[in-house]
Amino acid sequence: MKKLLLLSASLSTLVIADLAVAQQQGQEDDTITVIGSRVKGRTALDSNVPVDVIQADELAATPSLNMKDAIAAVSPSYVVNRNAIGDGNSLIRTSSLRGLNNGEILTLLNGKRMHRNAVIHTAGWQSADVGSLSVNALKSISILRDGAAAQYGADAVAGVINLTLDDAEGISGQAQFGQYYAGDGFSYDLASKVGISLADRGFLTVTVGYGKTDATDRATRHLNAADQILQWNNQQNGTLTGGALAYDGQFQDPAELDSDTIAPFGVNEESHFTATWNMAMEVGENSEVYAFGNVSQKHHKEPFNFRAGLPIGYSTPGVGGNSGASRIVTLGMNDYIYLNGRQAFNENAYLLGLNTDGTPLVIDGVTQRAFSGHFTHPNGYNPWFEMDSQDIGAYAGFRGDLDNGLTYDFSGSIGRNRVDNSISDTHNPSLGGAKLSDGSIDYANVQTAFYIGSQVNVERSIGADFSYSVDTDAVDNLNVAFGAQYRTEQYYNVVGDKNSWFTGPAAGPNLATFAATDEGIALNLEGGRGANVGSDGFGGFSPDTYFNANRSNYALYLDVEADVNEDFNIAVAGRYEDFTDFGDTFSWKVAARYQLVEDLIGVRGAASTGFHAPTVAQINNTQVRTGFRADGSQTQTGTFTSDSVPGGVFGIGTISPELARNLSLGFIFTPGDNTNITVDLFQVKLTNALATTPTFDVVDYPNEFAAIAAAGFQGASTLTGVSFPTNQGSRRTRGIEIVATHNIDLESSSLRLTVAYAHVKVKMLEHDLSERSLFNTENTTSPHRATLTANWSMDNWSVMGRGRWVATRKLNAGLDDAGVYIGSNQPLEAYRIDEQPGRVFFDLAITYDVNEQFSVTVGANNMLNTFPKSQPEVVETSQKRGRQFLSDGLDWQGGQYYARVKANF
Repeated sequence: MKKLLLLSASLSTLVIADLAVAQQQGQEDDTITVIGSRVKGRTALDSNVPVDVIQADELAATPSLNMKDAIAAVSPSYVVNRNAIGDGNSLIRTSSLRGLNNGEILTLLNGKRMHRNAVIHTAGWQSADVGSLSVNALKSISILRDGAAAQYGADAVAGVINLTLDDAEGISGQAQFGQYYAGDGFSYDLASKVGISLADRGFLTVTVGYGKTDATDRATRHLNAADQILQWNNQQNGTLTGGALAYDGQFQDPAELDSDTIAPFGVNEESHFTATWNMAMEVGENSEVYAFGNVSQKHHKEPFNFRAGLPIGYSTPGVGGNSGASRIVTLGMNDYIYLNGRQAFNENAYLLGLNTDGTPLVIDGVTQRAFSGHFTHPNGYNPWFEMDSQDIGAYAGFRGDLDNGLTYDFSGSIGRNRVDNSISDTHNPSLGGAKLSDGSIDYANVQTAFYIGSQVNVERSIGADFSYSVDTDAVDNLNVAFGAQYRTEQYYNVVGDKNSWFTGPAAGPNLATFAATDEGIALNLEGGRGANVGSDGFGGFSPDTYFNANRSNYALYLDVEADVNEDFNIAVAGRYEDFTDFGDTFSWKVAARYQLVEDLIGVRGAASTGFHAPTVAQINNTQVRTGFRADGSQTQTGTFTSDSVPGGVFGIGTISPELARNLSLGFIFTPGDNTNITVDLFQVKLTNALATTPTFDVVDYPNEFAAIAAAGFQGASTLTGVSFPTNQGSRRTRGIEIVATHNIDLESSSLRLTVAYAHVKVKMLEHDLSERSLFNTENTTSPHRATLTANWSMDNWSVMGRGRWVATRKLNAGLDDAGVYIGSNQPLEAYRIDEQPGRVFFDLAITYDVNEQFSVTVGANNMLNTFPKSQPEVVETSQKRGRQFLSDGLDWQGGQYYARVKANF
């Protein structure tokens, strides 16, 4: 067999959910669905719920290296965001369907549940990593846009995505390359696929791919970095421990910050390897064994926020966060650092530039200064956060049918995702540096790179599924499906390097008041504070945060569907599930379709309940991150469990599962052989909606933080904020989806037009959110999205043109009318409401089939190089990264061109 190295170019990704829908593209009667109904041969137009069926050739027309971008390009209501800096949110990009989070979308591979990734998103969600699969490995994608927990199990609140692996014979290859108009973000993707027959009794198809994307930079002037350095260089009357004078200005001109000091803000650097396999082989007249799965390796690298690296104890008006010297006066804390015991103070006084009697330390006539990151990173620093994800899923089973028509499918699976986290170009400020023989600080050997720990998610399942077509005169067709599943979930973390989480001698201050005694010494820092704990930017997983948790559940289901006559179909499903940690639940669904006018108008609708349990990780995870306030001061914010010490102090109750009620009503219009129109209205109401609480800041809750410290909670001395997973209340999502397609046969060519529109609106019904949080929750996503796609073909040529529209959305950035940040707890009328104006983006792809084996495609995404409105005054209030665009909802990378070469043998 010949091996082919494929070639094709892609301008990275379609960041915006391009709402074109493949469900209706052509919508020929043979577009068979594989989800939404257990009746074989059901078509998308005949389905009683909206299902998008996206074929391989349509996926190939989406020049993206990421599966989520490919789905967003062809399905309405599916939105995917890109975070330039978001820890795990950058590795596993957040997405939504019908306004519901990715954790509320169930993902299947060949009809079997995929395991979740180990990344815990900012809001506490986990989901399957569809990015662990190559687009080239797929035969089709089916997207069920309706609640389906009764049919497929917990988590299918918003809908179901089923990825069907290719089973074709032959050899194919593809190579794709692309770059942004700005000259950065070069990307390539290579893939090869081999499919063979297994002695004419089955098949084996294997796909292997490798790709890489370089970083982009869309930053404007880094306001906070420039501000900190300017004020440092022009400082007056600054003070240090022991009364020493502040440092002389030593930074370069802030207008000339170099790339080593200021990291880019854009698409992050990433590489990936994927391999998938799909096989089936007959072992009897009416039975076969099957196996499929995937393995992937992904490396992701992103920069964190800028740190100026100022010294322990430094304080001067106007200079905020500096990684080890955040000013304390504005935080309402006391002005003391506490070293536990005289011996500890004697051993570590040199880190504060002091002798053991508290007088300034002088070596060879030079007054020593307190430990400062300025001497480990002279120009300041951006920590670089790196994640390595390893994902593997293996599925196998035995299926067939008996002589009486009963079909059976016995299956099992195991899936594992591990994410290793590390950070470099940083340090643990609380450790300071070792003491040299002359008594000074050893800056040359300060540790600047750390392994900060790993997260691991493991899931196992077994199942038995049966289906039987009942012969009865009562209805035209009656199908009964039933089955059982058993599933286990395990999640654990791996402790990082000791120095990534260790509380060093320079840590402090404690919130309690200390005084000098024989047992300890309290040192007045004259308005400054001690150093932050852990690897700066992302503290390591410590033994105190380690956990290894698991649970199991079993489920029984019954799914009955009847074609009462040629015009009327009805389906009823029920599912019982029992979780070891949350108890049992019962979900149901009723769906129907009626052809009102033959070959012209049909109506469909569904009502259902659903269940979504918090994941094992969501319940047990503890994590601390470094961030910044609007004034630039650095924060140490932790997400803790409800049964932790902070959870008890703030009265956080035990979280409960989400309960969902879905309603939908749709109309199907087929006014001619070449025209299809579908209109679907929907409502999803969530009770006990899961979310993460807003951050409780020490500025607003000093007494509570004092109580946390008094309880002896590890790390309380440097903690400035806490949040918790919680049930937010009740949330309702309503919307409408409209898709229309029209095929035009011209004299020597053909043209297919597709219009897709989606409107989604979220409303909180019961909640305890602040007015600002409530406003942003209900307005985060643009309420309107639409696309117009034209596909023209003639002989060996085909052209795809697409226009994508995203409507204006509103944002509360926490600013008053004067542009001053006023926090999160003010009345809504105190805030200025900003808008992110809508935009229209245009894409173009031209393909030429050289012969039956080879084709070449060239194209451009966002061909007019359209950007969102630059709003640095809005988005820089907390990010301090030179950020100028809102990074979710709109394409903010600019135009991208690409080229692709494909071959089939």
